[in-house]
Amino acid sequence: MSLRQALNNHPLIAASVSILILVFLVFLALLAFRGSGNPASDQLAFYTTDDGATLFTDDLFKLPPFDHDGQPAVKAFVFTCDDGQHRFVQYLFKYNDKLKQQLEAAHARFTMAPGLIKRPGDAKWIGQDDPRAFKILVPKCPDGSGPGPVRQVWP
Repeated sequence: MSLRQALNNHPLIAASVSILILVFLVFLALLAFRGSGNPASDQLAFYTTDDGATLFTDDLFKLPPFDHDGQPAVKAFVFTCDDGQHRFVQYLFKYNDKLKQQLEAAHARFTMAPGLIKRPGDAKWIGQDDPRAFKILVPKCPDGSGPGPVRQVWP
């Protein structure tokens, strides 16, 4: 007997299993978002105006680059290898001018559209969807080692 036939022959069991799966998925979703350090609860992100040398926090949903005290500010993605004792900027992010104008015109507050990234110190920005971006997006400890796993730091 196939699974489909078994489910058709036992609709109560099929419904019970479906409900259990749904409850389990809701539980996993709640667990993933509860107390995860996700900035969505604080609405903050790290930004920099000096290529990552110094950081400040601002609204998570700002569209970089934006003006901060007369300087263009870009988003900084900060990581740690030792539970926050030392932090480092893995990469910087901004939208190109054309896409930023389109997002602003549409009154966008949040988007996953590919933007531009670079490591601090690099001269050139590359597209986040560029094949070379993978090496920038995957965090590594600055010295190549680390006592623990690399994880992102949130304000």
